Amino acid sequence: MAFSRLSLAGRTCLFDSLRLFFAGAVDSVFISVSLLIAIRLFHASVGAKTLLSSMLWFGGLTAPALIRAAASCRCSASRLCAALFAMTALFLAGAAYATSVYQFILAIALAGVCYRADGAAMARIYAENYGHGRMASRMALGLVLSALMAIAFGQCSGAAMDRSIGNSRAIILISALCSLFGAAAAMAIPSGPIRSGEEVRSGSFLKYFVRNPLLAKMSIYFTAVGLAYQMLIPMRIEHLTNRCHGWNLSNFRILLLSLVVPNAARLLSTPLVAILFDRLRLIAVRILTNVIFLFGIAFYFDGQSFAALLVGGSLLGVAMAGSFVMHNLWLAKIVPPKDLPQCMAIYLLMTGLRSICAPFCSYALLSMGSTVTAAHGAAILVIASTVGFWFLRREPAIR
Repeated sequence: MAFSRLSLAGRTCLFDSLRLFFAGAVDSVFISVSLLIAIRLFHASVGAKTLLSSMLWFGGLTAPALIRAAASCRCSASRLCAALFAMTALFLAGAAYATSVYQFILAIALAGVCYRADGAAMARIYAENYGHGRMASRMALGLVLSALMAIAFGQCSGAAMDRSIGNSRAIILISALCSLFGAAAAMAIPSGPIRSGEEVRSGSFLKYFVRNPLLAKMSIYFTAVGLAYQMLIPMRIEHLTNRCHGWNLSNFRILLLSLVVPNAARLLSTPLVAILFDRLRLIAVRILTNVIFLFGIAFYFDGQSFAALLVGGSLLGVAMAGSFVMHNLWLAKIVPPKDLPQCMAIYLLMTGLRSICAPFCSYALLSMGSTVTAAHGAAILVIASTVGFWFLRREPAIR
């Protein structure tokens, strides 16, 4: 077969790009479409919206246990990812037939748990099959394809929901089908079994964390900016759906501004971000991304025109491109390859914890003022993270 003539890195890039392409539709559901359906179809309360936004990210909490279970049965990283995508499809199909807001939240949450749990396994595949020199550049194609799918899926979903909110069932079912295709692509990615030495023991990692204060600081700063990003996901929808907080736009325009425009900017900027990540020091790229993030927040939430929303959404998309690349690869510039699965699994655990807390923080700030208040709270976290990274800019251990 033609595929057999490709190098290990080439086959990994091909099938991972396919996986990420289909994941673009699933990402769209978790980032914007599910919350919009909860608001427009089920008329969800603030408590229900907070619950939905937080439960989507429980997957990170399961990463250490999944790596341990996969190691015990010597399951390969690609098979683990394929199984998680297949389970995501199953729960998305269940969400399509939900008859109440809490049935919908439960099904979407279970799908999110499965979908968000594959990061540690994929980090192992990247480190094993790509090496350190061109990891980001090889991932760029998949991230671009993912953004293309998200753009197309977002536009079609918005138009379909404007015609009839009942079309939301078909939208969720299509995303479930895309998740199944993603499972097939993940299964084809070459990878070896997860060995017993790679399972995560939180106690041993905490000792490693204490012995490596640089890793501890970097994890805290990445967690801070990640918390800000997660806080803004529901606020971007709230800002556009509720006239009391900002605007009251159609479903098509909401998904255009919260999903299509950011992903278009992400599509255009991902190759450049990948090149910068491979050629520049991690700190420089992270600080630059944070500055763009701050400008995006200012235009999107403080702007008074539709043009400002477009500019803000575009800048948030560029920042998203940087965050997507660094979320998967930053640990590879800090820790040795043998420690990467453990460190990534625990970082995903931290990601899960921050992501669960983020909607509660944003809706608490919303109750004190408006979506702008919540956005300013997120901006403070980004500024604090940027200052922390600035003080690490001369650290020689960071590549």
